[in-house]
Amino acid sequence: MNKKNYIYDIEVYPNLFLCLLKCIVSDELISFEISDKINQLNEFKLFLKNNVKGMIGFNNLNYDYPVIHYILTTKLINNKLIYDKSQLIIKSKYSSIYDNNIIIPQLDLYKINHFDNAARNCSLKWLEFAMRMTSIEDLPYKFDKSLSFNEMEHVKNYCKNDIEATELFYNKNIDNIIFRTNMCTELNHNVMNYSDVKIGEYINQITYEKLSGRKYNDFKDLKTYRDIFHVKDLIPDYIQFKTPYLQDFLNEISDKSFYLNESKENSFCRILHFAGIEIKFAKGGVHSNDNPMIVTISDDELLKEKDVGSMYPGSIIEGMFYPEHLGKEWYLGIKHLFDERAFKIKPALKKEVYKSPEYNFLDSKQNAYKLAMNGGGYGKTGSEHSWQYDPMVIMKTTFKGQLSLLMLVEDLYLAGAQIISMNTDGVVIKYNKSLSDKILEIHKNWENTTKYILEDTNYKKIVFRDVNSYIAFIIDDEGNHLKYKLKGAFEIDRDFHKNHSKRIVPIALANYFINNVKIEDTIYNHLNKIDDYSFCKNYNIFDFCIGAKMKGDNILYQREFIDFKQADTELSKITRYYVSNTGVELIKKLPPLEKNSLTETDKHKLKINKNQMNLFDLIEDIKIETPDREENLEAGQVCTIFNKYEMKDDYNINYKYYINECEKIINAIENDRTD
Repeated sequence: MNKKNYIYDIEVYPNLFLCLLKCIVSDELISFEISDKINQLNEFKLFLKNNVKGMIGFNNLNYDYPVIHYILTTKLINNKLIYDKSQLIIKSKYSSIYDNNIIIPQLDLYKINHFDNAARNCSLKWLEFAMRMTSIEDLPYKFDKSLSFNEMEHVKNYCKNDIEATELFYNKNIDNIIFRTNMCTELNHNVMNYSDVKIGEYINQITYEKLSGRKYNDFKDLKTYRDIFHVKDLIPDYIQFKTPYLQDFLNEISDKSFYLNESKENSFCRILHFAGIEIKFAKGGVHSNDNPMIVTISDDELLKEKDVGSMYPGSIIEGMFYPEHLGKEWYLGIKHLFDERAFKIKPALKKEVYKSPEYNFLDSKQNAYKLAMNGGGYGKTGSEHSWQYDPMVIMKTTFKGQLSLLMLVEDLYLAGAQIISMNTDGVVIKYNKSLSDKILEIHKNWENTTKYILEDTNYKKIVFRDVNSYIAFIIDDEGNHLKYKLKGAFEIDRDFHKNHSKRIVPIALANYFINNVKIEDTIYNHLNKIDDYSFCKNYNIFDFCIGAKMKGDNILYQREFIDFKQADTELSKITRYYVSNTGVELIKKLPPLEKNSLTETDKHKLKINKNQMNLFDLIEDIKIETPDREENLEAGQVCTIFNKYEMKDDYNINYKYYINECEKIINAIENDRTD
């Protein structure tokens, strides 16, 4: 029998187990149920055995598959046992099944996108908002409820929506899946459910094993712990400055020490005022504190970004940095990957037909090696969970990079260039073309001294809100337009785990700064699709929508007044809405604060009077709760809930609200232009 791959999702209640499966090559949707109404246990097991090649889900390795694995491996089974097992899995810190015990191969879209990382955590409901699905649905009943037959049908419809969301996200991950398929072949190891960083770390592991002759079990539990760092040990010998200001700075920090887990108040951080900009120099990196501004050039000027290519692996290689417990073979591994990527894989890529299978395979390999050097190598030296842990590597790498960059900034400034902005691995400068030879000389001398490689990007104009939010007009060496770079607040199409709210705002801002179109014209005409902006696709009411995500015990309510009486209705944990001319208030209710957790700001907000404060002070051992706390999500505005898409001729949008959101950014920028 020809087995197929299926997208799937399960729901478990005290009297219902439901599994929906959808074939990825057809619209075939199959459901299996174990409940008071019907028992399809045997049919379910036979279908999995005879028809299913692999299963695709979202967080399925940690929940859905362990439940199914339990069903497949337990002889006597009923709803209570399945429900109890489900709750045990939910409460377990580690619930996944070992790879070699998995009966049906799994692909977990949650894992491969690294959504299990705190900085990228993302639920399927939030993806439904990001992917602009027509319906964003919450589980209709609490997990511990025994369901009626009608309620079971409601749960099945909810599950279908999750299947639709998972399928949509699967289709958006085809390149990620092809990459992992190629890496499984290249590495002869199953990395299908590895995040990018984990793939990089595995490549680092096998490279180190080969160079050191050690097996993974010999070093997997080894780490080097550090407590205190002396800055003089982190400064490369070649670092020197020409100006008294930076010389004094270097002398001052050379005598300092800092702790790895220092408090925020005692953190190692210096604010420098040099070259006409304010620079924040900290142990984790360096960047300028940029004011909102517009930078343009005349015909006899150049605007460039000098960016350090492969800064972190470059620092490690030239500095010969390595975790103490692993020895120099670790650094040699990073160097091997760097050389393979730069001198073998990339040249070979240029000889292949773009997007051919051979091209895609080599491209996957060079991306994997980049991951191994950066997140899977350098990044993991700062993770206590990694066999590569030695924070001295992190500190030496960052100090080498940022002090080197400060040397470049100083030389460029002294040569007459205007320093516009700087970040951890680059500097933006503006200068007269007459200085080109001098700037090129500084460029080459700096590379010779530091052994880094500088890469130039030419700009015609940059619109800054801050160092992380800007629109850059990129041109070639002849001044011809190449593309626009939109970052931060100006980014229109964002990574899925990020906030996709108010997409109309960066669209209107880009249209304003790039095409000189009034904000009002873009916003009022957006749904009419009058203009086809090169940087904008998918015109829709969703561009005006905002996503509200409730965490922990926070609850979102819609508030309206019916017959002059307040009526609050609880909303979903993920709620989509837009600001409208008529509608409801959105109120976030927060759990009460305990007495000992009250800050002075909390006390001020809650308007606690002196007598109440004395009462709090008298009762030290009893938990005293504050009055209910509320926040209006859109103060002074009313909103329309839009979890269910509706096509309307008039959505009654409060256009002035969105115009005002744009004008706040524009006014801040245009008050301080740099021409």
